[in-house]
Amino acid sequence: MAKSKPTKKNPGGRPTDYKKTFCKLAFRYALLGATDEDLASFFEVSTVTIASWKHKHPEFLKALTRGKTEVDAKVAESFYKR
Repeated sequence: MAKSKPTKKNPGGRPTDYKKTFCKLAFRYALLGATDEDLASFFEVSTVTIASWKHKHPEFLKALTRGKTEVDAKVAESFYKR
């Protein structure tokens, strides 16, 4: 008797809402000082989902980090100039 190939199991769960274009949006929103709660509201997901995207999509985390770093640098520069 020939063995049949095992079929792929359904991974279960809902497909992700994440899209590559979210990196650019997240970067720009981070420049405005957005928190994870703000991002969740903007992308219409939960804060748990934002945390998951940061973990599963390094480019998303990098975009947020870069945006927040630029904002922090501008604030620090403004304080220094005062």
